[in-house]
Amino acid sequence: MMLKEDSSLCRLLGPELSRLLEYRSMRREGSSNLPDDASPFAIHPQVLWLRVFKKLVMYCGLFYLFEVPVRITFRVAHRLGPWYLFFDHMFDAVLIADICLQFFTAYVNKKSVLTYDLRRIGKHFLSTTFPLDMAAAFPLDALAMMTNNRNSSSQYVDYSLMVGCAAAH
Repeated sequence: MMLKEDSSLCRLLGPELSRLLEYRSMRREGSSNLPDDASPFAIHPQVLWLRVFKKLVMYCGLFYLFEVPVRITFRVAHRLGPWYLFFDHMFDAVLIADICLQFFTAYVNKKSVLTYDLRRIGKHFLSTTFPLDMAAAFPLDALAMMTNNRNSSSQYVDYSLMVGCAAAH
């Protein structure tokens, strides 16, 4: 279903969401009316699996929001056992996968047009949230464990995980 600019649904949803719905229906129907710069590898931001994955990223951020202050305050990381480390590293992997997916996820530009060009998507992501996402996903605790120095100041640097996850998502 194509939405027209003058339809009441378009006015109700606003131009950005109405264009997202329009492109979504064109992708579903296999329409050739997609923009010329549309890459077959670009991911529509409203795809169900991506929205579910973004919720998982949000839960990882909530985990770090509570876990990092507790770990720093009580210094209990080494006492929690292998399951704690397993989940901590899995959450790090989820954040890194989120960074990779951001390079393929279409975005709405300043003109309220959904951009599917991978080069533009990459430039947009690098200029917006990439540094914060990278700081949040960098596994500082794994780096500290590899150096085998538990008393180093790296335990206090983990605040970047907490702040990055909470602010970026």
